[in-house]
Amino acid sequence: MIPSLAADRNNDAVSLIDTGNMDAAICGLSHLVEGFRNFVCDHNNPNENSEDNLRPTTLSLDQCMAISQPCKADDDEDEASSTDSGEHSDDDQANRFVYRTGIRMPSSVAFDKDRDRLMSSIFLFNLGLAHQLRAEAITKNAEQQHTLYAKALKIYGLAFKMQERGGYFNSNFHFIMAILNNIGVIHERMGSLILAKQCFGKLMSVLMLLTERKCYDTSKLYVKGFFTNASLSCHEACTAAAA
Repeated sequence: MIPSLAADRNNDAVSLIDTGNMDAAICGLSHLVEGFRNFVCDHNNPNENSEDNLRPTTLSLDQCMAISQPCKADDDEDEASSTDSGEHSDDDQANRFVYRTGIRMPSSVAFDKDRDRLMSSIFLFNLGLAHQLRAEAITKNAEQQHTLYAKALKIYGLAFKMQERGGYFNSNFHFIMAILNNIGVIHERMGSLILAKQCFGKLMSVLMLLTERKCYDTSKLYVKGFFTNASLSCHEACTAAAA
């Protein structure tokens, strides 16, 4: 599967996520991940003069996430309730902010020498997101929900390790924060509170680093959502320690 076709199929799957058709998105992305893995295995030494390597522009993973963001008017209603209040209640865990935006890829844009890693990370993130959102929609089958959450954790973990092995933590903060946030939410909903707190603690560390560097727009709704989740986890930890 050539990269340009893979990008188009990824974007089709993100459109399915946007419309709530998670089963179709999971099916499409599962085939995409497998097909692209085979492509990478068969093309360890890609032709530098191929069409896909002659595109004029280069994008990073975080830039792909930035251009995938909906306009503010579209996501205010869904996210504001998770970010506006500074109060903590018993319902906070149920109302955790979830990063719900799939990552789109401009099919007319080339990527750097780490293209295969970048594309694989995007496909895995979207597949993990589709599993997570599908699990959220289940209300009467705890076993099925648990299975989907477990799959989402595994897939997110693969995407995270792909960035970790490549040494990209200092360049793809948006991606890392989204994964840490969503993994933390899943752990919490599965009852793994210690693992959830570890994820939110790491998320807070990244947020503090970015705040110190003043290199991130903290007015973004999703950044506020990350702060809300991370600060709530810290608040709960302090409350438990005091007790």
